[in-house]
Amino acid sequence: PLVACNGYEYALAFGGCTLRPARHLSEVALLPTIVKEMHSLGLSQLFRLQAYTWPHLLEGGGRSAMIVSAPRSGRTLGYMPPLCQAVHQVVAATQEPQLLIGPLAVIVVPYADRVRRVSAMCEALLGRPPHECFTPVLNVPSAEDNRLFSMRLLNGVGCLVATPGQLHSMVKMARRSDSDVLRFPYLRFIAFDDVDLISLDQLKMAQRVLVERLPPDGQNIQVVMVSQTYNHLLMRQLQAVSEEPVLVFGDLLEAALYGGVELKIIVNSSNGWQGSVVDVLHDRRPNRYRTVIFCQNDEGIRRCESILKAHGLSCLPYYQTSGLQTLEQVSHWIEDTRGDILVCTDECPELNVRQAQTLIHFGMGGSWSKFKMRHLFFSENLKSAKSVAAEEREERGPIQLLSMIFLDHTNTESIPRLLDFLQQHQNFSPRVLELAKSIRQRVEEKRHSAENPLCPHLLVLGECKDRACKERHHLVMADRRHQVIPSNSNVKFQMLRVYTPAHFCVLLLEYLGSEGVWKQLTHPGITELNINQLLAEDAPRFWPPVPGAVCIFHTPSRRERVRVLKVAQIENVQLVKDNIAVEVQAMDVDTRIFATTSESLLECSEELQQIPAMATDMRLVGFVPISGEHNWMNEDRRLVMEWMDKVPREHFFQANVHLATAQTLFVGDLVEVAYLKYFKVHTNHQSLSRSLVKANLAQKCGDAKEKILDFFNDGFFEDESNQEQPKAVETPPEQTQKKTAQDASLQPPKPLKEQKGADVKVAVQEKNDQEAVDEYISQLIQCMQNPNHMVEVEEKEIKGACTQLTEALSADEKPVASPPKESKAKESAPDPKEHFPFCKGGCVLMPPPNVQRPQVTYYQTKTSVKFQVILPEDNLEYGAYLIDPPVLVFYAKSKTSPLIYQFFLTLNFPCAQMRHHMQGRCVYIGVSKGVITHYPLVFEEKFVQLNHEMFVKMEEE
Repeated sequence: PLVACNGYEYALAFGGCTLRPARHLSEVALLPTIVKEMHSLGLSQLFRLQAYTWPHLLEGGGRSAMIVSAPRSGRTLGYMPPLCQAVHQVVAATQEPQLLIGPLAVIVVPYADRVRRVSAMCEALLGRPPHECFTPVLNVPSAEDNRLFSMRLLNGVGCLVATPGQLHSMVKMARRSDSDVLRFPYLRFIAFDDVDLISLDQLKMAQRVLVERLPPDGQNIQVVMVSQTYNHLLMRQLQAVSEEPVLVFGDLLEAALYGGVELKIIVNSSNGWQGSVVDVLHDRRPNRYRTVIFCQNDEGIRRCESILKAHGLSCLPYYQTSGLQTLEQVSHWIEDTRGDILVCTDECPELNVRQAQTLIHFGMGGSWSKFKMRHLFFSENLKSAKSVAAEEREERGPIQLLSMIFLDHTNTESIPRLLDFLQQHQNFSPRVLELAKSIRQRVEEKRHSAENPLCPHLLVLGECKDRACKERHHLVMADRRHQVIPSNSNVKFQMLRVYTPAHFCVLLLEYLGSEGVWKQLTHPGITELNINQLLAEDAPRFWPPVPGAVCIFHTPSRRERVRVLKVAQIENVQLVKDNIAVEVQAMDVDTRIFATTSESLLECSEELQQIPAMATDMRLVGFVPISGEHNWMNEDRRLVMEWMDKVPREHFFQANVHLATAQTLFVGDLVEVAYLKYFKVHTNHQSLSRSLVKANLAQKCGDAKEKILDFFNDGFFEDESNQEQPKAVETPPEQTQKKTAQDASLQPPKPLKEQKGADVKVAVQEKNDQEAVDEYISQLIQCMQNPNHMVEVEEKEIKGACTQLTEALSADEKPVASPPKESKAKESAPDPKEHFPFCKGGCVLMPPPNVQRPQVTYYQTKTSVKFQVILPEDNLEYGAYLIDPPVLVFYAKSKTSPLIYQFFLTLNFPCAQMRHHMQGRCVYIGVSKGVITHYPLVFEEKFVQLNHEMFVKMEEE
């Protein structure tokens, strides 16, 4: 047998006019400049689909076409050269090209990335502009106010390539600049590429924009629609604007369904096929209906031949090893079947059968493309919708064509693909769809690793329309959330990175428990310190890389934990190679996914693997780009990044979680919370969802939200409520906020007029759960004992410092005056509340006149932050404490007067321990850092000043 041919070498065309396909590129009347550019791009082959569309569209005069074919089949090139030639012809026919206004052609595509690819192809074929002001290809900018775009549009554009959302933005720009009268008087060509991927609302919006700007003689405009599936509604629209549209199919299965073929599926065991096949052949007798049976291989042909002969049916078997004599018999069978049934396989492309009326498939062959190629046997019997209507009027209906598919358990992988195709043309019962869904999941589980990331379209829209998508579309056990990730709660977090306006990477800090109390997760400083300690150890090469494994990604400048997602095929595991392509995802620094090679991966210890990932993805559920596309523009992401950079450091972020998975938190809104010092309350300063809608960056899509929640809640996470809550350190909420101010609902605060007269209070930070405090302290001690990251401290001082910290939070003992020398950590620490006269009942009131703040200076080194407290006199009784969250508390009491010098200072970095001593009338306090690095310290308190004299010491270190 001959080598199997490419499916794109065949096309079926239907039209009201006579179609004369070209056989070679030289037969097409293209301009020499376009042919030259095509040759420079390596486009010298003429596909059969283009052989029909190019001659038809090049005739002009309003001739239009609909192209139905699979991706990567040359369907965009099916209209691109005629479009470019139409542009050249309009420019050549204009006596003064400088007077051209607006675009001469418009291409509408579904996505922004598609805009770039189509624009590059169009610009390459158009060549040089006729004059300097003329723009060959123009795209709509993301910025809504762009005068340069308007000027280029007024000076003439060869082709405008845009999405429906970008066309809508263009209209808004025109209205804002009072140029709504702008029309496209020279428009001659409109193309809708991948029109089936454009939503109905977006398509109507694009058509409305173009109709409003059509020239008066709009009847001469050529319109082309490119789709992967045939849609009769789109064909009606095309017929409304063009008298003789041509319908060209590069997809033979789509052409068969359009031409009247009835497709039936029978799922049965292999032994149950015999009776069903015989019944079909009795209903459609081979002497009346030309019948062809497709088998998987030659062995299947032999079994089929024996079954047919057993039931008295004559057949003509054509094996892959058949010779010219058998091929000659097939030629006679094509002329006159004499009631014989042709039995063959997919591997016989030399069979030139085009008049079949019944196809019976025992299985779907080796691939989807080969199965579609089988329907080429129907080609000469296919009728257009217009021809079928004419035959029905003459009361002589066409011969019914049938394609019967028999499937068993060995063909289950083909059922979802087949049902996806048929669902585009007919409806199925919910039972069939549910069966196909379960089969599709089992097929994907075999094809994809459980660690492969979910399809991004599922995470944004809740569905994926791309049939060729290679990402994972089903849930696995690895998607279940870990116990450290809160669900159906409020969370406080630190923003790490902005991926899109609705997708972020965050570091979780606290979550709101069911009892209405904020609970702190494991301190990020401690986790980072543990990870850095283990990363510093020497590790061997990680081989072989396996999807789902946790390892270390190392470069000359850094090391970080990553999780392996995909690994290229490894032929010999025993042979260690450096150039194996690996796709990994970061776990702690952020959650970026990037490609690397096996030489950059090191083994990760068991202890390091057990530490949960620090970084987490966060998505605004139900928010999609305002343009209606699936992807966000880079300019939109940069704008949101600018918003985040402008957030003051004293503000924090809070979100209400709707759904949590192992890698992602789906939240309803993201709020920036600010603390009003004068009123002693927290208030929602800014809502991200409202800001996105107000800035026309995003729109709320209830359908997308419902699909996302249904996808994840479809019986997979239903037992989440029984899981344990994240292990955390309990932190009581501030008394001024109660439960309502920081609740998950993120309701706006009460008006300030109502709060102004209220008795506002701020609670002193303290611990209620002593066991959680002990656990936190034990973790802190474990980190502090590591000499590689912390200052060496004696074991007694560490235990004494922890005892002092605990007693400062819970004990009720009286303070003890500090000696002039360095204080011993083992001494009992007094309760700060008894030395602060403005602290009563756990609440902070306005300080009395006898309380003052001393002068404080500071500087930092890599390992600590040093404070110098300058008092008005020496020999004062003082106390210094470090409470959690890191707050430095200091007080000093005079022996000769009722004055008290004290302050609170919030430290925005992880702390390990504190030392202090008094010398003269200055108290020196040193706070050791939890992580060795420089922090951008900025204290807003006016009494705290930077110690400029210590810059020399910092530079020396």
